[in-house]
Amino acid sequence: MRLGDTAANLQAIDDAQDRTICVRIDCAGGRADDALRIAEALLRHKWRVVADIVGRCSSSAIFFALAADLRTIEPDGCVMIHRAARCCTYEQFKAMQSLATSLKAGAAHA
Repeated sequence: MRLGDTAANLQAIDDAQDRTICVRIDCAGGRADDALRIAEALLRHKWRVVADIVGRCSSSAIFFALAADLRTIEPDGCVMIHRAARCCTYEQFKAMQSLATSLKAGAAHA
């Protein structure tokens, strides 16, 4: 897959037909709407999708990794997700905060 050519990437996914797709990710991100279209196509692919994070996997590039059936990361690979705390509802976030506080309090008394 080449960053910046959504139509070519979608065509490559379609052309894979009954073959496993291997995606090597080294990407700082890009247009979220294009990344989502590619990720949705990967999710619809009937055969296995494997993602190998070989460098950066940042911002919208994370959608490619999340769409894979199997994900691996090289020793010097890295993943960055913007404001990951917002990937949940406000109530879930508050529950996580209170859990963290109670765990810290319990550790202090141990």
